[in-house]
Amino acid sequence: MDIAINPLDEPRIFATWEKVEAHVARASKQREHMMSLPERDMSNRLPKWKSKSVDHVSRDRETVKDEWITKGQLWPHVLSTCPPETSSHKNDQNLIEQSSNWTTSKDICNNRDWASIHGTLIRPATMSIRTDLVPMFSDAKLQGSNDILLPAASYFGEKAAYTSKGWFGEGNTATPWHKKVYGLVWRGKATGGLVEKSKWQDYQRQRLVAMLNGSDTALHDNESKFGSPTGHETTSVEQTGRPSLSSWLSEIANVGFTDYICPRGDSSDACKAMAARYGLLPEISMKKQYGWKYLPDIDGNSLSGRFRAFMRSNSAPMKATIFKEWHDSRLAPWVHFIPLDITLRDLWSTMAYFLGFGGDAGHDEEGERIATEGRLWAEKVLRKEDMLLYAHRVLLEYGRLCDDERDTLGLTLDMVPR
Repeated sequence: MDIAINPLDEPRIFATWEKVEAHVARASKQREHMMSLPERDMSNRLPKWKSKSVDHVSRDRETVKDEWITKGQLWPHVLSTCPPETSSHKNDQNLIEQSSNWTTSKDICNNRDWASIHGTLIRPATMSIRTDLVPMFSDAKLQGSNDILLPAASYFGEKAAYTSKGWFGEGNTATPWHKKVYGLVWRGKATGGLVEKSKWQDYQRQRLVAMLNGSDTALHDNESKFGSPTGHETTSVEQTGRPSLSSWLSEIANVGFTDYICPRGDSSDACKAMAARYGLLPEISMKKQYGWKYLPDIDGNSLSGRFRAFMRSNSAPMKATIFKEWHDSRLAPWVHFIPLDITLRDLWSTMAYFLGFGGDAGHDEEGERIATEGRLWAEKVLRKEDMLLYAHRVLLEYGRLCDDERDTLGLTLDMVPR
């Protein structure tokens, strides 16, 4: 079987809402026809496929032209995938905290403000998309994109940037919770979108570092409520009679960039501005990061690739993303990981809840519960075997759809005789 695998970080297929709805209506009728067939006409086995050269392919079949959209902004194409009644089409902004609803927190169609705070939507690092329904297999997708999900390649390997040596083997012992550092750690590259002079401050990773950087947050130490250093509205922790925000963050957060990713090199104006604001910190290996209690995980150009390892680390992952992955339906927020809104307006209040602020004690036992539940569940549903089984089932269905006899192919062992 030949399949088209997306080599880029970003999703590629963005068919309009109207086009998808028309295909769904057609598929519904086709399904009714398929379900009306007698069981004796169904086959449980895919036929053997014969290899055919291009010259032997029927000329009356529709062919896909090699036409890709590589210029412009991605947001208009994302918007075209949304139903016409959603708030993004109406220019409405939804500024309600949504980390309590993980599904809603990734609903691009009702969060138009994301178009100005996420690098992929502002200026993706690479852009090569199409608006027709071409089967493309990708690591991650946006809510309205039509890519077919497979587990990310980074989840299978042992690359140091995504895991630690031997992590995928059975019998590894995780660091006990009570021996971990009381705080959070994050290291990463300044990815997330094409760096431009006037835009990079709004990208998701830059906002994360700014909000956890003592120098930036010191500007807010005299305020009774704290807003985001990037200028976006942020849920706050009260300061009256308590330590300053900057001193609190300096004690519990170890966060910084390890490299700038600039298209024209470190000499570009954007990279110079980024260096003046943040500087670079030494790398911390993934194995050592597991020594902290809380591990933020935020989008880069697409998914970060570290989430699976974080889930198995016995630390509590704090996840902020607009992307969908293969395992989303298997994991429950607030049970297996700590969800964060991609705006990060709930970041400080979430940290204050688990780690405490001033005289208020944190909820360390709740963090330990999430870390433990997440690790135990990941060892049951995020194994390599689980990823291979998922991929196998996806490819079986893809093979059925590609076959000319697709209507009579399907498992019927559990069907009620008609």
